[in-house]
Amino acid sequence: MSQPLLFSPFQSRPSSSFWLELQHQKLHTLRLSEEPIRIEATFVPGSSLVELLDKSILPPAPSPSSTPTPPPPPAAPLENERVLLSGSLTLLNTSAAFKKLDKNEFLSSSPSSDLLSVLCFADLKKHTVVYWAAFPAVPGVTDSSSNAVLPYALAEAPSPLPAPELSSLDDLYLSLRLSLAAHAPMFFVLPSGSLSLTSLASASAPAPLLTLDDWMSSSPASPDISAPLFGYVGGAEPPAGRSWVLRSLLSRLHKFYGERGCSGAVLNVVSYQPKLRRLGVGAGGALEVGAGGGVGEGGAAALLKVDVSAWAGNPSADGGPVVGWELNAQGRPGPRIVNLSSRESKRAATCAAEHMTCAAEHMTCAAEHMTRIAAAAAAAAATLVDVNGVVLSIPMPGHPIASEQEEADTKKLAGLIKSHTVTYLLTDTRESRWLPTVIASSENKPLINVALGLGSWVVVRHGRGIDPPTEIPLAEADESAEQTYERANNLDKERLGCYFCSDVVAPANSMTGRTLDQQCTVTRPGLAPIAASMGVELMVGMAHRTADGDKGALGDVPGVIRGELAEWKMMNSNTPSFSCCTACSPAAVEAWREEGFGFVRKVAADDGSWLEKLCGLQKLKESAMDVDWDEDGDSDEDF
Repeated sequence: MSQPLLFSPFQSRPSSSFWLELQHQKLHTLRLSEEPIRIEATFVPGSSLVELLDKSILPPAPSPSSTPTPPPPPAAPLENERVLLSGSLTLLNTSAAFKKLDKNEFLSSSPSSDLLSVLCFADLKKHTVVYWAAFPAVPGVTDSSSNAVLPYALAEAPSPLPAPELSSLDDLYLSLRLSLAAHAPMFFVLPSGSLSLTSLASASAPAPLLTLDDWMSSSPASPDISAPLFGYVGGAEPPAGRSWVLRSLLSRLHKFYGERGCSGAVLNVVSYQPKLRRLGVGAGGALEVGAGGGVGEGGAAALLKVDVSAWAGNPSADGGPVVGWELNAQGRPGPRIVNLSSRESKRAATCAAEHMTCAAEHMTCAAEHMTRIAAAAAAAAATLVDVNGVVLSIPMPGHPIASEQEEADTKKLAGLIKSHTVTYLLTDTRESRWLPTVIASSENKPLINVALGLGSWVVVRHGRGIDPPTEIPLAEADESAEQTYERANNLDKERLGCYFCSDVVAPANSMTGRTLDQQCTVTRPGLAPIAASMGVELMVGMAHRTADGDKGALGDVPGVIRGELAEWKMMNSNTPSFSCCTACSPAAVEAWREEGFGFVRKVAADDGSWLEKLCGLQKLKESAMDVDWDEDGDSDEDF
C-alpha cells in the first residue's frame, strides 16, 4: 500500500549584507524596474536553513551589443560544502502592489527551473523590508477522473543504502563535484544501463553521475521511468518526512515525463547526504581534494521507491496549483518583515588641530533601545543645559486616526508649541507639517519650516497669528526671550505666509502608492547643514529686529529663503499670507480653537475636499473656472 510522502519545508534566512546589496542594486541598476532578477541561495546538506548573502544577487546579463566580460574565477569552496538553490527575486515599488498581487498566480508563473522565488517590497522611509520567500513545487498528481490532487507517495518503506554501495556513491558524487566549478549539485542521475543498483559496489568502471539538467538534455525521446537512479542532496529530514528538495525533484520529473507521455510504476530515488571533504582550487584552477581528505563522518543515503503509477493517466503533467510559500514568524502563511534600523551602526569623528585631538564619543543607536530623537537629545545634552526628547505621532491629513494615543499626542504637541519660544519643523512628509502650523498660528508662536530636495532647500519663516496685538511694545533690555520673539513675530508690516500658503490644494496622503524613489529624501550631503544653519540664522535675526521694520542689527530677515546647489545661488522673498490657506487662514485656526482634536479627526479622515471647502479654497477654484474669456478680441499681432 502506498505511503503518502510528507515534506519538511525550507526556511529562508537572508543576511543584512543581502538586503544592503539589494538596496544598492535597486538604486543604481534596477531603479523603477520590477523585472525579476536572478539570485542564488545555498544550504548545508542536512539543514533546512536557506541562506541569502550579498553574493546571492547575480549581476544582470550583458546586452548582445556589449563587450563580453570574462567570468570571475571560481571561489574556493568551504569545508562544509553548500548546495545551490537558483531562483528569482521580484522587488515591487509600492506596498499596494505587494498587497494586491495574486501570490498563487505569481508562483504558478515562475519558471519551472526556479527552486526559489522571493517577492519583496523595501520601505526605505521606515528602514524595513517586507518579503515572502517560496520554494515552488506542485503538490502531487491531478486525477483526470475526479480532478482531485493525489499526493506523492512511496510504493514501500525507505531502506538504507548498504555500506559498500554508499562508499561507491561517495566516490561517484566526489567525481561529479570535482568536475563542476559551482556549488555541490543538488540533483544527480545514474543513467539507464550504466549501473544497476545491485552491482553498484562491485563494478570495476562505474559510469559517472550526471547532473539532472545534463541528463534531461541528453535523454531519449521516450525514456524509461524505472531505469535511472535519481538522487538528491536535501535539507533536514525528520523521521516522518522528507526534504522539500525531493518535492522539487518530483515536480520536475513529473513535468519531464508527462510531456513525453511516459508511464511507469516505480521511480528509484536516493536521498543522499554527502561525505564532507576539504576541497580547494588547484594550480590549474580545477577543484581538487585538499590536504587531510575527508572532514567529519561519512555520508548517508536511503533508497526511496516513489509510486508513479498515477502519472500514466496524466500526460499533461498537471499537478495542481503550485505551492511552497513559507510560514512567517508566527507560524502562519504570510510575509516576513525585516527591520534594518535595528542593525547597530557606529559613527565616530576625530578632529585634529596642531597638538590637540578631540575624539567624538561612539554612539550606537538601535531601534529597540533608542529612537532618533532620543539619540539626538542625548548628543545635544553634552553641550546644552536642558534638552529633552519627546516621541509622539503627529496626526496628518489623509491619514485616518489609528489609535486614541494620537489624541494624547496632539495635546502634548500643542502644549510643547505653546510652552516653547520658537518651533522648528523638520519632519519628512508635507502633510506632517500641517498640524504644527495650525497650532503655531493659533498660539501666535514663531515657526521656522526647513525642507530639503535633491539639490534644493527652502526655509520658511511663518507669519504671525490671526489676531496679533494692536500695539507692539518697544524692545526692553530686561525682556525675556519669550517677549523678544513675540514682539519680533509681530513686526512684519504685512502678515507673512506659511509653508502651505502657496498651495491651491489641501495637504493629503502623499505616502500611498509611492515608488521607491519617492519614499525617502535623497539629498546632496551638504544640503542639510546649509538649510539648518539658515534656519538658525533666521531665528537669531528675528531677535535683533527693531520696531521700525524688517531690518535689524544683523540685516534683513526674509520670510522665505530658497537655495539651489546646482546653480550655487540663494533667493529671498516675503510671501504674504493666503486668505484661503488650509493651515494658517482664520477659518482653519478658528476650527482648531473651537473643535480641537475633533477638527483634526475630520481632516485626517478626509481626502482634502472638506478642508478646502472650510477654508474657501474650493469656492475660489470654482470661481476661477467660471471666468469668461474673450476669444474674439485682438489678434496676436497686437501683442
